[in-house]
Amino acid sequence: MKAAQIKRYTHRIKANIVDVDIPALRLNEILVKVVCAGVNPLDVMDMTGQFKLIQKFPMPLKLGNEFSGVVEKVGQQVTDFKKGDNVYGLLPMNRLGSFAEYVVINERDLAPMPANVTFQHAATVPLDAMTAVQAVMEEMSAQAGQKLFMPLGNDGLINLVLPLAKRLGVEVNVAGDSRLKEPLLAAGVTQFIDMAEENYWEVAPKSDMIIDTIGSSEFRHELAVVKAGGQIVSLRMNPNENFAVEHGMRPDKRVLFSVMGAKYDRLAKEQNARYRFLFVRSDGKRLREITKRIQREGFNPIIDPHEFDLDHINDALQLVAKGTTLGKVLVNVSQPKPKDNPPKETMEEEKPVVESEEPVVVTPDSATELPEK
Repeated sequence: MKAAQIKRYTHRIKANIVDVDIPALRLNEILVKVVCAGVNPLDVMDMTGQFKLIQKFPMPLKLGNEFSGVVEKVGQQVTDFKKGDNVYGLLPMNRLGSFAEYVVINERDLAPMPANVTFQHAATVPLDAMTAVQAVMEEMSAQAGQKLFMPLGNDGLINLVLPLAKRLGVEVNVAGDSRLKEPLLAAGVTQFIDMAEENYWEVAPKSDMIIDTIGSSEFRHELAVVKAGGQIVSLRMNPNENFAVEHGMRPDKRVLFSVMGAKYDRLAKEQNARYRFLFVRSDGKRLREITKRIQREGFNPIIDPHEFDLDHINDALQLVAKGTTLGKVLVNVSQPKPKDNPPKETMEEEKPVVESEEPVVVTPDSATELPEK
């Protein structure tokens, strides 16, 4: 099968498309033919090794975290899925590889795809759904009447954070590209701030919770928005001592992460706020709950207008690395059979294809070098 992989960590955003063996199945695993895969900042960070102190990958590394597809084969102990089922999932960090024609995944990490969405819409869900649930509900324990603010470095995440927060009675305000203003206001955002026109840290309402998807360059600006007693949960900055303790890490890792996160903890404490780092985990049980909710309520995510296939995965990764996306970026890996694809209720019009260009070179994230005042 074809798969995108790297041989070593690299800041040059260029994966290799190679032929590899289809993974063998264990008794409780499922072989899925990938139809569509989401492309995320996390995939770029996997390539650069930004979080290798948390999760070190064996090389060569197949890339890709989330997918939608069709069950091709099931292990002998699998009970909830059968050949031909439409499914989606978030791969655990030790089994990446959704930028490939096939993936193997444990039954517990997989969920049935909502019957009322396309494979493309389904592929936007797994990572962002788990991020939304784990950030809003688990890390921050959001309560009705609170305010949540997001500077949009990852525009796809808002697709799942917004409906979850609204359901909990939380007001959501965002800052981002002006082209996202109308769809986000229509979806329920209370205030949208155009980052090209205004400094959000000067005009955003004081907020109980902030989800950081950009990194340390925005940390002091985010601190200007957070309320006393509030929280900042980051997907891009450094882990801290609290993260190491909660994840039961070895004493040496606790010391290391204490040093790495010290600046963030200190600056947050000066504002009487709390800094937390989130490393998202797969959770098939939660994803099955999301499936039921999407089937009841529908789902119409904001998807970036560019289209990519597996042979152009580097173009997709480079677009994400530049931070210029307008919604979730997708890679169409294969074409489902007509009976596999649900009704196309909200399919987009013809989309532009990004031409190949020189690889983007990503400098080490400034999370490791937070500037002093």
